[in-house]
Amino acid sequence: MKDKIKTQKGFIQIPLIIGIIVSIVAVSTITTGVILHKQGKLTFLVADISEVFKRTEEITITEKVQSEEPPTGQPEINQEEITQHELEQAKLEDWKAKAEVEKAQQEAERLRKEAEEAKRLAKEQKIQEELKKQQEVQRLAAEEAKQAAERTKTEEGSQIKAEQELFFKVVKVVDGDTIKLENGEVVRYIGIDTPETVHPSKPVQCFGKEASDKNKELVEGKLVKLEKDITDRDKYGRLLYYVRVGDLFVNDELVRQGYAYIYTYPPDVKYSEQFVQAQKEARENNRGLWAGCLGQGVVEETPPPPAEPIPPKEGTICSYNAYNCSDFSTHAEAQSVFDYCGGITNDIHRLDADKDSLACESLP
Repeated sequence: MKDKIKTQKGFIQIPLIIGIIVSIVAVSTITTGVILHKQGKLTFLVADISEVFKRTEEITITEKVQSEEPPTGQPEINQEEITQHELEQAKLEDWKAKAEVEKAQQEAERLRKEAEEAKRLAKEQKIQEELKKQQEVQRLAAEEAKQAAERTKTEEGSQIKAEQELFFKVVKVVDGDTIKLENGEVVRYIGIDTPETVHPSKPVQCFGKEASDKNKELVEGKLVKLEKDITDRDKYGRLLYYVRVGDLFVNDELVRQGYAYIYTYPPDVKYSEQFVQAQKEARENNRGLWAGCLGQGVVEETPPPPAEPIPPKEGTICSYNAYNCSDFSTHAEAQSVFDYCGGITNDIHRLDADKDSLACESLP
């Protein structure tokens, strides 16, 4: 630094000396010029003065350039200045690097937030899609439930209609176990029998009139509901049904109160056990015919148990005509095969000649 100051001082002193010289020369020249003017030689002096100034300027420029060039043997830039410069440059680079890092961090934060927002939107979209799916499932379930309810309603309507079709008005009571409907059909009660009152070859039996009157009390002029078992009609062409008036089971009531006794004829045995219990209750309590008709040919002292249907033998054929009545020893045996193969709707063996749902009636 000191060497630089010295150089600068030297540079300042050279123009000063030149200036002094020029001033002296100028004064001398002016003085000489005055003299020479008087002698007529001024023109040549002015030219000389211009030449002196020109040369002085060239010397000044040359000295200035030389003063800016470092002296021979000295470094161009001081090492201390280089270190300071490098330090400043390093600080600048560090600041730039920090700025770049901060910028990169800001960009990373922006990208992270965008990723989180995209993830949140995707999650919301997924939730919305799941919600839509659930709503669609619920809608379909509700629609299916509605359709099921409509079907049920339709089926119930059909069932009610079908049930209504089984309701008939009784216009006449024939006897204790037989009635006539408004459509002209005669119905014989299934599973029971009452003492005769209108049989063409039998007299009025004990308790027959009472049974007939009781039946009139229960059903005459009323709507009755008919319930089918297996056989449609008996050999006399009468419909075979269980009969109900409201909640009252007429067949059971007549037996339970002693106006009828059980008469089970396979295959119509749906309520045979119930009728056995009803008859036991009536007999034990001496109701109706059990009080005064024993020994009068109406009922046995010990009534036989209800007959059980005879199951067909293993390997029974129902696909083609393989039997006739002579192949069976009893009516019950023939009836079991007849019913097993489909009854009157599939009498493949032609066991029911008169179409009354009774097979081989000539057999014992």
